[in-house]
Amino acid sequence: MESATLIFFKPYTLAISTEQAGFRDADVAKSQDIERLATALIHENENEYHAAAEIYVSLIEKGSVKAHNQLLSMLREPRGVQHLLYYCIEEAKGGSPAALWVLGTMYLYGYGVGKNFLMAHENFEKSAEQGFAAAYCGLGKLHYHGYGVEQNYALAREWLEKAVEQKFVPAWCNLGMLYYKGHGVTKNYVTAFNCFEKAAEQGVSEAWCELAMLYYKGHGVAQNYSIAREYFEKVEKELPQAQYNLGFIYECGRGVKLDDSKALEYYRKAAVRKNVLAQDKILKMCLDGRALKIDVVFAFRQLAKAAKEGHVEARNKILEIRLNEPAWQNQ
Repeated sequence: MESATLIFFKPYTLAISTEQAGFRDADVAKSQDIERLATALIHENENEYHAAAEIYVSLIEKGSVKAHNQLLSMLREPRGVQHLLYYCIEEAKGGSPAALWVLGTMYLYGYGVGKNFLMAHENFEKSAEQGFAAAYCGLGKLHYHGYGVEQNYALAREWLEKAVEQKFVPAWCNLGMLYYKGHGVTKNYVTAFNCFEKAAEQGVSEAWCELAMLYYKGHGVAQNYSIAREYFEKVEKELPQAQYNLGFIYECGRGVKLDDSKALEYYRKAAVRKNVLAQDKILKMCLDGRALKIDVVFAFRQLAKAAKEGHVEARNKILEIRLNEPAWQNQ
C-alpha cells in the first residue's frame, strides 16, 4: 500500500471576458461555476490553459481547495506546466509571493524544471517573508525531509502549524503525517486521523488517501477495508497512489473478491501516471502468469518514460530487471 503525502500564485487579467464566460461580474459569480468553466476550458481547448490557470489562481487566493487541486494537476501535465512556468518566472521578478510559491513547488517536485531543493527553499523563503501561508507549508516539507536544509522535525512542525493558523487547509494533511509517524511529536494515530479528517472535509484529495490508509491498517480507527476502498475510490481519478492501492486491494482480496483483472485495470491507470510501484506490480503479475505478455511491453515503456524524466525509482527498477534478465527472456 502507498501513502499520499500543494500551489498558489497571483492572478492576472482574464483572457476571456466574464460575459463570454456567462457571468456579469467575476467577483460576484459563484466560485463553483467558475471552477466548472475552467475545467471545461482545459478539456475543450488546450490553447485555453492560460485562461483556466488564471481562473484557478483567482479562486485559490480566495481559499478554494478544489481550484488548488486542479492547478496542481495542471503542473503534472507537460502542456499545463509550461504555461505556468512562463508566467511565474515573469511574476516572480516583481516579487509576487504566489508566483514564488509556484516556482518553489516546481523545483521541489521537478515540474517543468529539474529538481533543485536549494532553489525550492529560496523561493519558498521569499514568499514566506511576505506572509504567504502556502510557502510556510512548503518550508515545513523541506525541513521534514531535509531537502536543501538540515532535517528538523521540530521546525517542520512549527512551519506547518503556522500555515494551519492562517487557514491553509492542505497543511493539516502534512501535520497529520507528523503525528502518524511520530516525527518530532509523540506518535498518535487518533490525532493524525483528526488532522487528515479536517483536510479531507475541505476537499484535500491526499487527505482522503491518508484516511483510507488508516482504515486499511486499523490505525486510530477500527480496521475497515470497505471504508478504505470507498475513500480510495473517491480520489482515484486525481491520485495515482489511490489507483495503485485499489489495485492492491483487488489483487489481495481485502474486503472484496480476488480479481486480478480488476487489479490490473487499476495498476495500468497508475502506471501511465508514472507510479513505479504499479509498473513493478504489472511486471510481477506477468512473471506469475497472471497478466498478458502485452502488459510486459506496456510496463517497460512506462518505466522507461519515468526513468528518462529522472525518476530514481524507475531507473533502479530497470537496473534490477537487467540484473535478472534470464527470467524475463522466458516471457
